[in-house]
Amino acid sequence: SQGNPHQAFEICRPILIADPNNPVALNLAGVAAFQVGLTEEAIDLVETALFYAPDYAEAHTNLGNMFAQLNRFEDAEISYENAMQSDPNYSEAFFNFGSLMETNGNQGKALIAFEKVLKINPEHAAAWHGLGNSYKSLQQLIRAKHAYKKALEMDPSLVKARTNLAAVFHELREFDLAIEQCEKALELSSDLVEARYNLGTILQEVGRHTEAIEAYEKVLLAQPTNAAAAMNVAFGLQQIGHLDEAVDAFLKTIEIDSGFAKAFVNLADLKLQLGDPRGALSVCDGFLDRHPGNTSVLAFRVVVLN
Repeated sequence: SQGNPHQAFEICRPILIADPNNPVALNLAGVAAFQVGLTEEAIDLVETALFYAPDYAEAHTNLGNMFAQLNRFEDAEISYENAMQSDPNYSEAFFNFGSLMETNGNQGKALIAFEKVLKINPEHAAAWHGLGNSYKSLQQLIRAKHAYKKALEMDPSLVKARTNLAAVFHELREFDLAIEQCEKALELSSDLVEARYNLGTILQEVGRHTEAIEAYEKVLLAQPTNAAAAMNVAFGLQQIGHLDEAVDAFLKTIEIDSGFAKAFVNLADLKLQLGDPRGALSVCDGFLDRHPGNTSVLAFRVVVLN
């Protein structure tokens, strides 16, 4: 369903003039219509194709894709199921169904679908990636690691798989391998913010705070309102003893997100470290004036009072 939709219309037009009931041409015209924003016409064309060819798995799959993009997930699920029943060897129907199930949190169905894809085509890199995502969601990290590695064997350019593999290595506390995968992902796509943020998290956890700060600052260049990255810059500055700069960085975090309780707690903690308990109390009270009852800030306020 990729390519030039206008060219697809030109291909379909003479076929449909000669044979208005041609399901292949109707399906292709429907996909082209959807790509140019004619959603109702697109669905009608593909449904017409299926009227004349009820077992046309590709058309069922394309209809499912349209419904999925329109957030009509139940209709998409039905269309993919029709495709899978029509042709049990049409791998893309199983793959798209698996992706839909993964998105909707049904990891059990997603696993079965991705495994079916890989039974049909063991070299389907995206299905290996999807399988890894499902295993990761189910906290089956060793299996997730294997699946991501297989995805990258098939397609080393899958930066998302590399980023997710890094996250698995991180959870398994294989920090050097996690850093290596983040760096490889960033070599392939230097603007991949998720990989950059994950790299900062891992570097911070292993005590490489200066490098972590650099990673988070690059995240902030791409996403100036990323409060978590801003707070981690502040935390890193605190760890390397740049306390005044850390205060400024925590204040910047609070400017980005005035409801970020952890940033207030960390700033209050830094105020205590600087020997300023009244300043720490003021930070806590400033937050609680706007968000009374927040348990984490209330708990730290008790620490300050003690």
